[in-house]
Amino acid sequence: YAEELTSGDFFGRHNESLQTLEDAYDEIKRTNQSKSVLVRGESGTGKTSLVLALRDTVVLRRKTGFFCMGKYSQDPEVGQDPYSAIMAAFSDLCDLVLQASDQKRVEDIKESLGSNGQYLARAVTNISPFLNEEPEFSISDMKDKYVLAKFKVACLTFLRAMSSNAHPVVLFLDDVQWIDAGSRELIEAFLQATNEIGNFMLIAAYREGEAKWVEDSISQCDQNSNANIDILLRNLDFGALNKMISSKFPYSSSSHIYPFSKLIYSRTQGNPYYASELIRAIERENCSAQFGGSFVINEAVIKNTLKMEQKISNSFASLLSQKVAQLNPEMQGVLKVATALGGQFSENILLDCSMDVFHENGLRDLSAERLQILLKDLVTDHFFIESNGLYQFIHDKLRVTVQDLMPWDSIANLHVVIGQTINNYSNANAKYQAAVHLNRAFDMHKESRGYFP
Repeated sequence: YAEELTSGDFFGRHNESLQTLEDAYDEIKRTNQSKSVLVRGESGTGKTSLVLALRDTVVLRRKTGFFCMGKYSQDPEVGQDPYSAIMAAFSDLCDLVLQASDQKRVEDIKESLGSNGQYLARAVTNISPFLNEEPEFSISDMKDKYVLAKFKVACLTFLRAMSSNAHPVVLFLDDVQWIDAGSRELIEAFLQATNEIGNFMLIAAYREGEAKWVEDSISQCDQNSNANIDILLRNLDFGALNKMISSKFPYSSSSHIYPFSKLIYSRTQGNPYYASELIRAIERENCSAQFGGSFVINEAVIKNTLKMEQKISNSFASLLSQKVAQLNPEMQGVLKVATALGGQFSENILLDCSMDVFHENGLRDLSAERLQILLKDLVTDHFFIESNGLYQFIHDKLRVTVQDLMPWDSIANLHVVIGQTINNYSNANAKYQAAVHLNRAFDMHKESRGYFP
């Protein structure tokens, strides 16, 4: 989150960590080898932002590799089926290869997958151009040991086929502290086979102390310590935070920056995300403090910040609640649907599921063009992040905040709408996901009426 404040700059050890990731990427391309990277730290220390900065290097600046990602949800009952994050990343990867318009590469991948490709078809929604055979099973068949074994082989074959020296693959799995058991086994299989894949980087991000199994798996599966990178992100120290704020507000004098930074640091302890949100709240409260179109920290802003200490409780959730409450009704409607969807979601499914919400709230019909504008604004306002056409909340605390502001029955009804909408899709795994949402709605309605099985 530090770089979101400063349009691409990192401060303190965050800058060193980005250089470490870029060096690791250069090495896998140079040596045709693979690496496993752990990015860990407390909530809000910028784990996701750090890895997305690597994406910008790989995709935008060097234009050589494929970056794909998947995110696990805190609430496994909300739209998270087995292997969800990994399969979302694989779908990303299929799109990226197809967008390259290299038919020979597509045929080579199809040949490499062979008959194993069918075991990915029910989980990876857009893999059909790479298949030779029609699938014969669904994701629910994973309970069969033979099918599960074939599925693991297919996943490894898929990564080997997709990775090349011309286009190394970076697979980023976010919030693995909330991983499902099947995905955990699959990651362990990836770790065991990293040397076989080549030109591949697996990055797992998680909250410090909540996914030690990843560290244990790496130490057990890979004896080559040079292939493993462990990045621990901590809060910014005062010097780094002060430098960050100075960069953010270049028209402010150091005599005002320093006491302002002390106020922010005392409140956030240098947590990049908390500091970013607090500063944005201060900007909203002091919108008249402008110079040449830029926000300026002056004595009035510092005095108002001291007054804000009395308005904002010690709970960071209250700051986020105020941020959500200040949005227009259309943006709030989109956030509500996104909350129920959970994890990652596409623009199309968000549009399909938002219609009823907008009607119920007396809003005008939501067009695809209007949704694109709303999504762009929500990304700009630091609610969502986007990667390869998929959106997710920039921080899980935001999703929880939106959910807490919604009545219980309203959330349950949203799951009904989403379940019914997804059930009409031709996607092979849609029926499963629809059932997840409908069952969740049923359970929530029972709980709200005091009935427990």
